[in-house]
Amino acid sequence: MPSWRRVDKLEYESFAPKTTGFYLIFKSENGVDEALIKHLLTYGIASVIVSAGTVFQRNNEHNYTIRPDEKNDYAQLIQYFRNENKLIQHIFYFWSVTLNGEGLTQAESLSRHFFGLFYLGNALESNKSILAPNERTEITIVTNQFADVTGNEALYPKKALLTGPCKVIPQEYAYLNCRLIDVESPTPGSAAESQLVKQILAESQTDAENSVIAYRGPHRWVQFFESAHSSTSMVNRFKTGGVYFITGGLGGIGLTLAEYLAQKFQAKLVLLGRTPVPPRESWAEILSAPDKGALYQKIKSIIKLEELGAKVLALNADVAKLSELQTAVTQARHDFGAINGVIHTAGEVSGGLMFSKTEEIISRVFAPKVRGMQVLQTIFKDDSLDFMLLCSSLATIAGGLSKVDYCAANAYLDAVAHYAYRKNTYPTISVNWDSWRDVGMAASMEIPDGVGIAPKEGAEIFERIVNGPNIPQVIISTVDLQTRLRQTQKDLIAQPFNFTPPAQKAGKFSRPALQTIFKSPESELELSIAEIWQSLLGIEAIGVDDNLFELGGDSLLGIQLLTRVRAAFSVDLHPADFFRSPTITALAALVETKLLDEIEFTR
Repeated sequence: MPSWRRVDKLEYESFAPKTTGFYLIFKSENGVDEALIKHLLTYGIASVIVSAGTVFQRNNEHNYTIRPDEKNDYAQLIQYFRNENKLIQHIFYFWSVTLNGEGLTQAESLSRHFFGLFYLGNALESNKSILAPNERTEITIVTNQFADVTGNEALYPKKALLTGPCKVIPQEYAYLNCRLIDVESPTPGSAAESQLVKQILAESQTDAENSVIAYRGPHRWVQFFESAHSSTSMVNRFKTGGVYFITGGLGGIGLTLAEYLAQKFQAKLVLLGRTPVPPRESWAEILSAPDKGALYQKIKSIIKLEELGAKVLALNADVAKLSELQTAVTQARHDFGAINGVIHTAGEVSGGLMFSKTEEIISRVFAPKVRGMQVLQTIFKDDSLDFMLLCSSLATIAGGLSKVDYCAANAYLDAVAHYAYRKNTYPTISVNWDSWRDVGMAASMEIPDGVGIAPKEGAEIFERIVNGPNIPQVIISTVDLQTRLRQTQKDLIAQPFNFTPPAQKAGKFSRPALQTIFKSPESELELSIAEIWQSLLGIEAIGVDDNLFELGGDSLLGIQLLTRVRAAFSVDLHPADFFRSPTITALAALVETKLLDEIEFTR
């Protein structure tokens, strides 16, 4: 479980900031940033200030205005620095400090709490020459209303979206580091403000053991994670024949939990999905057809649930659309009566590193978790539910390559659970699940023994969490969490996984229809790498220019792939290098370069 402990504050009286380059400050009208700018002047440091506005404008060499939601403005800003041969020493991001977070529109919240940092990171990636050499450039994110530390501070869940860039930027861009400082805004001009500014500056210059720090008054708090012990005060929140509304109910985790509820409680299950399930009178024809695709599997799953004793209502609706979800809930209540519990498993993932993600891709990931959660809150705010369980991800704690949007979206679920803990009359629990094995996208993946959550184990954990103490957030990790958090991405790729070579499949899948023209591997190196791809993906033939993500792979499978390539060729490969262009051609070039470097080194 996540918690907070008070620790000694940093010594800042004898402290002097680094002055290799200039300090870039994304300024909000909150007072603390103004005080920091004045404090830096006492060290002879003139900051470059960036304010939010409606047009891009260079007011002078130390003052700019940009649009927070316009990515080209960030690129233009950085280009000015490059043209003027300026070197960035440190970045302070104050745009997420607000006097009243609720006053922002949805678009303004997204731009200040996610896209601002996302665009900034990508702009810096394209202009690394403006960063101080031979050291990591620090991005210090200062916010408020972010963390539930004392139980008394105001909370604004959308600020949890900052978690995605804060965790993932340092993982994808090795020359950048991020830390987040959550504060309570003091009275402008007060001694408390002066002290807070000195504390923020001291934090920004120290090695970050913790990526998230909180200040409450003069006191410094750090987040830690404590093991949850089996509770003796269990409450049975499930009802035999109870009605359970499951978003993403026909997905891997949704179906696993539905099956458990069917078998143990003969539940009435409302399974919500975006793809319609055809009328029952057409099922026989679909089941007898030669095509055993996704629709076939869904119908078979529903039939299995009913054989286990459940009553099943499969409904088509987009959880992110209020009118559609309201219609589905009304239908569920009409058919089954009052809803006893809500299980929110709906989610979307996307591949690709930050520089390759578009606003459209990110919006798809945010839709079920962010907007969908808001819609669920609107519809069930006055209900007397027994519980609402939110399926979040361990990515909010550990980040992960290609997961900047997924990490942010799931962090929002965690924040909503903490907010609801203070407001709702029923338990709202966010569960940061580790990867599940043998379900959903992982069903066809080869995962080492002991890695991931087995379906039966996950379902039993689900029941214990729901029936356990009313706490807002529970983390499920299959390995020691602290060890996992200390790992770098280089550590991950170096793990000595003992993969068992997969048995030859009776029939591998055909190559999917791609826009990329098929080109066969030619060199011995390409052929060897292609065999590894075909083995893991289960595809008969893969072209050298085929993209891993377009073939149905994801970052976890990419890590497996790199582990195999590393073992096969005894080379050290950084995942970020591969994910920039996840093709056999690009990977062969990386391996060849590493091998040539090794030869050169041994001369």
